[in-house]
Amino acid sequence: MTASSSIKNLIYSPRALNVVFAVAFIGLYYSRALTSIFDVSIFALGLFAMIWRADWKKRLWNRHTIPFILIFVIYVLSMLMSTDKSEGLHRLKTNNYYVLIPLGISMLQPFSKKLIQEIIATFVFISTCSALIVLLDYAFNFSQYSEAYKVGKTIETPILHIRYAYFMCLATLMGFALMLEGKLLQPIVKKLIAICTIILFIFIHILAVRTGIVSCYIGLFVFLIVRSKDFIRPLYSIATGLALVVVLVLAVKYVPSLKNKWQYTRYDIARYFNDDQTYLLSDNLRFISIKNGLILFDENPLFGTGIGDLDKECQRLYAKSHPDVPIELQSPPVTQYFYTLTAFGLIGAIAFFGLLLYPFRYAEHRRDIKLLLIYGATFGSFIGDYSIELQLGKVAFVTLASLALWYATPLEKIK
Repeated sequence: MTASSSIKNLIYSPRALNVVFAVAFIGLYYSRALTSIFDVSIFALGLFAMIWRADWKKRLWNRHTIPFILIFVIYVLSMLMSTDKSEGLHRLKTNNYYVLIPLGISMLQPFSKKLIQEIIATFVFISTCSALIVLLDYAFNFSQYSEAYKVGKTIETPILHIRYAYFMCLATLMGFALMLEGKLLQPIVKKLIAICTIILFIFIHILAVRTGIVSCYIGLFVFLIVRSKDFIRPLYSIATGLALVVVLVLAVKYVPSLKNKWQYTRYDIARYFNDDQTYLLSDNLRFISIKNGLILFDENPLFGTGIGDLDKECQRLYAKSHPDVPIELQSPPVTQYFYTLTAFGLIGAIAFFGLLLYPFRYAEHRRDIKLLLIYGATFGSFIGDYSIELQLGKVAFVTLASLALWYATPLEKIK
């Protein structure tokens, strides 16, 4: 074996690749720079791997990469339609993950099913470690945080709490998926995954971020509706769904942080519908941002404002109707659905969400547990957040979705 072959085998060994993905998962919680390093590294490794492979066209343009690349094209077109090209280019840079990550993973194929399970297990382990650190802080400051939840605040998290909750939701569901189909993992790893999944499921209720909880339950219900019949009898599936509802009701009643958050939510929403629209309340800000988004959509129904002009147009409406809201709290519509509709218009939004759902055109993708959970939870998170519009959310979603796609349909099965 030549020296170059030895180096190649070392770089592309399963253990080395797992480390590369671990860098990304650590970066999700503790360093944006690491996610940028992962983005460039995975693409560079893929390009280097293409040197000795003849099927490069198949790897660049296939059913797993096309939807993500075309989503990036939507952002390019939206940038070109914007009057503020500088801001549009800035937004465009944060969307290169739709190209670099899927192409990098595609060019590195084939990944064994075992390797993909190990990479996802690494995500679950890293997420659990982060959750335990946050739980430790919560335990030492229980009284302080209990009072904070009464006024709509949350536990201190390494990143923005709503994004953090989304990642915890994904980790919980990936742990659940590995418990069901992780036959290739070592028994001790499967036991650790089960423990981590239980910890994470409990943690998202203690964290009490509504978007994270709703996303998790939507993901689980999507699984129950589509795939549970392959694992348990229909009657047991219905019983499991009812049990989840009971768990959620009991959590709202007995978990202090979630109970206080629920009471604050009711107060917050009541204030909004009584026309007491103070910007100090989070739900009021969410409703105001959605209202502004609908106004902008009415002004630009077909193609939207363009990603370069979105912030400027939103600030114009805030200045007109809610001048008391500080500039740092003036946000585009705080849901992915209305954000996309406002920025891209009706045509762009249909194309965007259609491309996201394109993988489910194939039967093997509709049967894959991980894909159902990832997409179910992500589309659930769109209700209360633009989860995949910013850097970290995009990295998490695109990475996990790409891995799940290649797990469901390996390279040798793609025509």
